[in-house]
Amino acid sequence: MLESASNPSPTMRQIAERAGVNRSTVSLALRDDYRLKPETRERIQAVAAEMGYRRNPTVAQLMTQLRAGQKHHFHSNLALLDFGISHVTPHTELRDGVDRHAHDLGYGLEVFHSKEITPSRLEQILIARGIKGLLITSLWGDNRLPDSYLPLWPKFSCCVIGGHTINPELHFVADDIYSTSMRAVEELRRLGFRRIGLAIHKRINIQMEHRFVAGYLAGHLRHSPLRHPPIHLLEPEVEAEPASRAKFLSWLERVKPQVVVCMQLEILEWIREAGYRVPQDVSVVHLDVFLGGKAWAGMLQKRALWGAAAVDTVVGQINRKETGLPTSPKCILIQSIWQPGDTLGAPPRLLTGKRVSP
Repeated sequence: MLESASNPSPTMRQIAERAGVNRSTVSLALRDDYRLKPETRERIQAVAAEMGYRRNPTVAQLMTQLRAGQKHHFHSNLALLDFGISHVTPHTELRDGVDRHAHDLGYGLEVFHSKEITPSRLEQILIARGIKGLLITSLWGDNRLPDSYLPLWPKFSCCVIGGHTINPELHFVADDIYSTSMRAVEELRRLGFRRIGLAIHKRINIQMEHRFVAGYLAGHLRHSPLRHPPIHLLEPEVEAEPASRAKFLSWLERVKPQVVVCMQLEILEWIREAGYRVPQDVSVVHLDVFLGGKAWAGMLQKRALWGAAAVDTVVGQINRKETGLPTSPKCILIQSIWQPGDTLGAPPRLLTGKRVSP
């Protein structure tokens, strides 16, 4: 917004008459609205500055509140680019969060799946349909976007949902993984658990930049006298499941936790198959109960809020005419909440290694 120390500040009508436009165009120009051509905005802003225009912050705040209560007009579409393993996304809550908030802001949403379209064809479609914003989701592996998409990013306003890309680095919205893990441990300690174990897959640990383990250690070491917190890293998928299962159960009997905090749904199955009663003998807590369902106790990651925050990030870039790779990528972290469930009971005695009959 333009400001000047000169008084009195000219009215919208006076600026419009000098610039040869109507008052609504002046209003858009002074708000730096992207719907006007850059050269039009700059010309009107220059006229306003020459006339000594000064923004009234009280009026500006009132107008913002009034516009927030109005029904938004359709601007254009945003695109959701899904890198999932199939054309069916597993995160309907995330998709709904994106869709609802985009609609609230006056944008439609089109979904594209990387398995079904080439980067060059996708670029053609996006440009032809006037799509300026990209939301990227369902990244797996090493947090790297395929090199074949590199020519695409400089042409659009982008935000990654659910993870931090390192090649290239883009703005991203995700769960606050460190806080999620730490708060799970603190909630368990509040409920009376003292020996809290963590079992997490090596791949997930690396992909999430060790944040699950770091948060667990922070929550654990703050209160626990244990010098060596019980952590088990599950083996990569290349190892046969029976071997991975056997190593986990060996760890379980050796460290004798009262509760196992995990990210793999199969942990619960392995524990029960080994003859332990859940939650009577040992409780199990998931760090992303959305994946396991309402029966699980643990942390509920708020995917709908991820989607809404990502839409805000992309629309903000569009309004500011920002495209391409950011020089300082922004990170927006959403906190999860604790959810009770059937897999968590009262703190049992420490495991003795004895199992009930399966």
